[in-house]
Amino acid sequence: MSRMIHQNGFTLVELVVAMGLFAVGLMGLCLMTSGLMNCNMMARQRDSAARLAQNALEKLSQSDYTEIDASLEENLDAAENSGSGVFRREVAVEEKTDPECKVVTVTVSWRAGGIHKVVLRTIFGPK
Repeated sequence: MSRMIHQNGFTLVELVVAMGLFAVGLMGLCLMTSGLMNCNMMARQRDSAARLAQNALEKLSQSDYTEIDASLEENLDAAENSGSGVFRREVAVEEKTDPECKVVTVTVSWRAGGIHKVVLRTIFGPK
């Protein structure tokens, strides 16, 4: 009479398969986390660039119409400090005569895995 021995537990093959599936899932989780971190960084940079452009337009709107002129600032950081940042802010001014106005374009660009930029445009008239 042969007896069957029933063992409780897992075989080595089952453990290897389970560990492989766990490793694949963990790798997917790591890749997703890395992608989310990159997206978060890009969103922060885009937000900072938009704020830099908006601040330039606000300063121009508070100045005299005759003082609105083109400018270029390089190596700005998010707090508008020059010399230590990654942003480049360029203000271009196009003067129109009929009607008299100035079309102002503010472009903030930066490099992060390619060239990115935020462009804001508005029109100023004499007061």
